[in-house]
Amino acid sequence: MIAFRAIFAASLRQLFTKKRIIGFGLIALLPAVLVALVPSTDFPADTFLDITTETLLKLIVPIIAIVLASGVLGDERSDKTLSFLTLRPISRFTIAGGKIAATASAASAFAAFGAIFLGAAYALRGGVGGPTLALIVSGVLSATLYTAFVTPLGYLTRRATILALSYLILVDNVVIAAIPAMASSSPWRVGLAGGAGLLPPNFRTAAALDAIGTLEIGLAGAVVQVAGTVGVLTVILGLLLSRRDNV
Repeated sequence: MIAFRAIFAASLRQLFTKKRIIGFGLIALLPAVLVALVPSTDFPADTFLDITTETLLKLIVPIIAIVLASGVLGDERSDKTLSFLTLRPISRFTIAGGKIAATASAASAFAAFGAIFLGAAYALRGGVGGPTLALIVSGVLSATLYTAFVTPLGYLTRRATILALSYLILVDNVVIAAIPAMASSSPWRVGLAGGAGLLPPNFRTAAALDAIGTLEIGLAGAVVQVAGTVGVLTVILGLLLSRRDNV
């Protein structure tokens, strides 16, 4: 547990650089700025959830998570510092768990930051209902899934960012949109399904919720899927760290 905490804390320091905090923080604020600037005397729940889905969940959260996750082990491998960590008598699964947990926490923090200001912008525009908690939950679940998928990929290849972004653009937002039965393979859709159960009643019929396809709305099911996926991918990353040369 001590080793896990040390890896977790060191990874957070690696992820939360000043440039990233400023850059990703400003990017996370863009949906709130858009809501604040949309010229309309009325701001219905449908419009707000459309903006949230198209900007925060489909674009900003995935990009931030992908950039962070592709570098948390990839950068250490490129800089030749990963070997110093793996030479220590620390379980490879502890290293994998600490890296994924730290990256998920960092990406989730930016997602929650954007969601809080997005909810505040909606309230300032006179929006009815309080969707902020649902947005935070959706963002955190989405960010956690993206980081769990991309962290092992970042360890395996230097092209992890390009590959993950290609998946996001071509599969996540095109193929799955055409084949709703594949919705469980889309991290942001899983996150939206989990958070949607916490939305106020006036959001329940929003057209944006159709994006979740065959997924059922509900926090418990989404949490189980995210936790199970993170667990499996942590084991896979631990095995990769054990069986591959880290120099």
